Amino acid sequence: LDFVYRRFMEEIFHKSSSTDAEERSAWLHCVDMRDLGCQAACHSKSVQKLWTKLLTPEEYATLNNDEENKFLELKPDSRGEFIEFVPENRMNPERLYHETLRSEGRLVHVEDGSESESSDDGDDEDDGFTYPSFEGFFGQNTDFLYYSKHVRLAYSPFLAKCVQSLETWDKFFTNLFLGGTIKDALSLLKLDECTRQYVYVRSPILKLGDDSYRHRDDGEHYITYPFFPFLFYLFAKNTSPPRTWSSSLFNKLCDDDNAKDTAVAARDWTLQKIRCSSLNPKDADDPECGGEWFEAYLYAVHRDIYDDIDISDATALLKKNKMKSLNSNRKYNIGRIRIPSCQEGFEEILQAFSTGPSNEKITDRSEVLAKILIDIYMSCLVDFSTILKVVDIASSSSKSKVVIVLYMGTAHTRAVSDFFLNRMSFRRKAFIGKFDWDDDECRSLRLPGALWNFNDLFQK
Repeated sequence: LDFVYRRFMEEIFHKSSSTDAEERSAWLHCVDMRDLGCQAACHSKSVQKLWTKLLTPEEYATLNNDEENKFLELKPDSRGEFIEFVPENRMNPERLYHETLRSEGRLVHVEDGSESESSDDGDDEDDGFTYPSFEGFFGQNTDFLYYSKHVRLAYSPFLAKCVQSLETWDKFFTNLFLGGTIKDALSLLKLDECTRQYVYVRSPILKLGDDSYRHRDDGEHYITYPFFPFLFYLFAKNTSPPRTWSSSLFNKLCDDDNAKDTAVAARDWTLQKIRCSSLNPKDADDPECGGEWFEAYLYAVHRDIYDDIDISDATALLKKNKMKSLNSNRKYNIGRIRIPSCQEGFEEILQAFSTGPSNEKITDRSEVLAKILIDIYMSCLVDFSTILKVVDIASSSSKSKVVIVLYMGTAHTRAVSDFFLNRMSFRRKAFIGKFDWDDDECRSLRLPGALWNFNDLFQK
C-alpha cells in the first residue's frame, strides 16, 4: 500500500507532465465510496490542496468569504432544483440556531455551565470542507456501528418518518445506487415541511436538563455528514438526469454490449445478497471475517452480556454458542440470541415513532436495527461497485490480458471473489495465506512466481 501511495503522489505532482492529474493516475481506481466528498478522508495535505479545484471560481469565492463569520442560508434557484454553494461548516441550519442560542446567552460553557460559550467553538477550526453526498451520509454509519458504538448517531427517525417502510427503502436504495436516477430515488421519500426535521442524524447542539444548551465537545466525535443531503449533493459527471457514481457506472456498462450481461448479473447478485442478509443478519454474515453486526447488537440490546464476555474477536461471537463470563463461572448462551430481520427491525422502528411527536423516543434497540439495516445495503454496494469497476477496466482495455490488483478487506475480497467464481465461472488458480491467524504468528507470505511476473498468470 505504501508503494501505491508513493507512486500515486509522484504522478500527481510530476512537474514535467502536462496531462491532468486524472489521466496520470488512471492506473489507480477507488471503489469504496462511503466517504465520498469527505475532506477529512484526504489525509495528505498536498492532495488536499487539489480539493478546491472541484469548485467553480464563484463557489471558491463563497468558501473564502469569512466576512463577519456569516452563516449562509440555503437558497434554491428559480426552478427550485439547485441551491447556491454553501461550505459544509455553514450549511447545516442547526448552526444558525446555534448562533441564536449563543446570542441569547442560552449556550453554556462545557466545563462548569456558568459562563456563555465563547465565540471560538471550533466551527471554523478546519481549513477544508466536505462535499455533501448520499454515499457519505449512509457510509459514515459503518464506522460508528463498528468502531465508535458509544457515539449517538440516530438514523431511525429518518427511516421512520422519511422512508416509512422497508419496501420503500429497498426501492429508494436501488434507484439511488443500482442504476436509477437521484430524482426518481428522492421522489419515493416523504420530504415535506413536517418530516425534514428528521433528516438530521446528529445535532451540533446538546440540550441540557435546565433548558439550556451547549455545543457538543470534540470528545463526542465529529460527524462529517450530519444530515441527509436532499437539496444538494455530489453526482457523477456528465449525467443527465443526475445519477450517483455507481448508478452512472452501471448505466455506462449497460450501453456496452460486451459488458452489459456482467453488469446486470452483478446487480442481480447484489440484490440477492442484500435480501439474504436482510432475512437473517446474524446467520448470513461471513463466518470467516464477519461478526460486527452481532457485536453491535449485543452492545445495544444485551449490554450486560457484552460487558462480561471477551469481545476481542467479533467473528468468534458468530460461531460460539456459549461464552464464559469474565467475572464469574457463568456462561452466556449467545447462540440463542438472534438479530431480527430487517422487516422485523423496520416494524420496531415504526412502532417507536407511532405514538405522536411528544412521546417519540430513540431507543438503543431500534437505533442499532436501523444501523444494521443500512450497513447491510452499503456493504453490498461496495462489492457491487468493485465488480462494476473491474468490468469497466477490462472492457475498456485494448489488451486481451488484463491484471487487476484488488486491495480491500477480507470480507469484500471474499464477496467479489464469490461473484466471479460462482456467477461468472472464473477458475481459482491459487490461494495464498489463510483467514485465521494466531496472535503471535508471523504473517509473512511467500508469493509464487506468477505474482512477480504477471505473464505467468495466463499460462495454462
